[in-house]
Amino acid sequence: MFDEGYIKFNCDWKRSELPADFNSEDLLANRQFVFDKGLIGFDERENVGFGNISERYKEKQFIISGTQTGHIKILSNQDLSHITRFEIEKNSVTACGPAKPSSESLTHASIYKSFRNINAVIHIHSQKFWNYYFDKLPTSAPSIPYGTPEMALAVKTLIHPLVNEGIFIMGGHKDGVISFGHTFKDAKNLLFDFYNDLPEN
Repeated sequence: MFDEGYIKFNCDWKRSELPADFNSEDLLANRQFVFDKGLIGFDERENVGFGNISERYKEKQFIISGTQTGHIKILSNQDLSHITRFEIEKNSVTACGPAKPSSESLTHASIYKSFRNINAVIHIHSQKFWNYYFDKLPTSAPSIPYGTPEMALAVKTLIHPLVNEGIFIMGGHKDGVISFGHTFKDAKNLLFDFYNDLPEN
């Protein structure tokens, strides 16, 4: 997790307010739930935050937690970013809002682009979950690092296995797990169905 949290794509970001018609209540409540479980947070050893969450805003736009916000105990609108445009192949993201976008924005973008019925994405970190479900759940290649076009494009290769699951292991991003669903409830329930099935020891 040595390079966790650092933006690797070309980011055109302008500070602004979030869209007036976006209601962040559901996003912030679910982020709080996952944060309280210790699955989004801050690694004191590496001095970096980990994990993020997003919600579709319009067909090709979404709102995502800002980069390096994992340490914040109670997230607010001031910690969110509005992705207005993305080009995965060109490794670029255009964003506005109070915060710069998460380093995993391209991966979220790929999910929203690939699945039109998906409106919520949760990215957690759990060593126990990652180790136990590696290759048991759909897993991206270990050679593909986080925050890159390769990681975003890898999602497409997992589409068929993900149709009925909505969850995958980031093989090249140690401890990284992503779940997604039509709603936050769907994404969260799926994630914790697997999480609660982890062996005690």
